This record gives sequence, structure tokens and C-alpha cells, in this order.
Amino acid sequence: MLYDKFLYLLDIGELAAPPCKCTCTSIHQFAEALGCAIDAKDHHTRCHSEQVAVLAYALALEHGATREVASAIHIAGHLHDLGKIAVPDHILLKQGPLTPEEWAVMKLHPEVGARIVAPVKALNEEQGIADMILHHHERFDGQGYPHGLAGEHIPFGARVLAVADCVSAMMQDRPYRHGASLLDAAQEVRTQAGRQFDPDVALCFHNIVSVFKRQTPRWDDSDFFLHLACRHACREEQRGQNGQAGHAEEAA
Repeated sequence: MLYDKFLYLLDIGELAAPPCKCTCTSIHQFAEALGCAIDAKDHHTRCHSEQVAVLAYALALEHGATREVASAIHIAGHLHDLGKIAVPDHILLKQGPLTPEEWAVMKLHPEVGARIVAPVKALNEEQGIADMILHHHERFDGQGYPHGLAGEHIPFGARVLAVADCVSAMMQDRPYRHGASLLDAAQEVRTQAGRQFDPDVALCFHNIVSVFKRQTPRWDDSDFFLHLACRHACREEQRGQNGQAGHAEEAA
């Protein structure tokens, strides 16, 4: 199982890593490693941070974000649960419902995660990754945490992460339930549009699912995140080839 997870991470990580300069690549690899470390604390959340990062990148691009903005959101996806490193295992790994006191501790993880990455200037200048981590559990209707922000007062990246985080969580098996199908997850996102989720980001998810079902009708739902990684890797390869062709034409 550990070997399978390693191969899965190689497939997704290599394909989904957003294109950027050496420094950005190093930051992405470091963020990916930290996300894997958090996921490793609980085998029920296998590859959760990687899935969130891949889907968040796709959602941001579908929404019309630049590659640079999408790459920052991708990194935030790897790091969104970093604060759970401070949550005691008896709470984080509990298989039953949390008590109100335990839930209060769990709800601190966005603030802890934001504080952990705050000193890293590369993550908190124009990118605003700490704010994305801080606010990824806000709700569009203002009923989320930690600050009860609503609508566009929630950073765009955090609104994207909110959808990606919930979709990954819904589709993964837990000790107390089976994971939802992709279509069931899509229906829940549609139902919560304007309440839990930004309606525009929810629509982007609907569009992405529609493309997946149309282009890969024989693929299982479990292949959804790999499909997204492959899709964007192919786009970047084509972009690179077009760029090389353009330079060749200029030289000619």
C-alpha cells in the first residue's frame, strides 16, 4: 500500500507540478513534501493534499486565473492542512464524532498553518498563500471559520481551496462511511453553491467534471485527479512546443 501511494504521488506530482522557475519549483517540491507528511499522519486521508492541489490548480485555470496565480493556489493546496500538525492524534485520528471541545481544537488548524508559513517571504508577498490557508474553511454565506468572512471578502484562492478540499474529502473513504462518487460530489457542490461555495467556482467544478465524463467515459472516478494532472501537463507541453515553433519562425 505504501509503495502504491508512492507511485501515485510520483504520477500526480510529476504531472501536476506547475511550470515555473527554479526557485518556484523548489518551493513547490517543499510544499508537496510537507503536504505528504501531514497526509501520512492518517492513512484515511491518503493523498488528500495532493488531490486538493491538483483540483485547485484546475479550478483556478478554469475560472480564468493566470498560470502564476493558479500555481500559487496549487502550492496552497499542498499546505492547506499544515496546521493539523498541531492537532493531537487522539483528535485527528478519532473515528467517531468529535466533542465540542475537540472540534474547537480542530478548527484552529487554519490559523496554525497560516502562522507556520507566514515567515516564508516567497509564500506571502504577491502570492498571499498564508491567507489562502487561513481562510480555506470560510463559507461564501459567512458561516465559516475562523473569521466568518463572506462572499468576495474571502480571498479568491481560499474560495477555490474550499471546493477542492471538500471534493477530495467527500470522495475518499473514511472509517465511518464510503467515499462519494464524482457525480454525487458534483451534486453536493452544486447544492451548496452560494452557501458554502462561491457559485462561480462551483460552476467551474461542474464544467471540469463534464469534460472528464465526456472525454474519458471508461475511466473510473478514482482516475479523476490523475486526469486533471495529465490534462494540464499536456497543455503545458503543447504551450512549450508552440513557443519553440514561434522562436524558430522568428529565427527564420
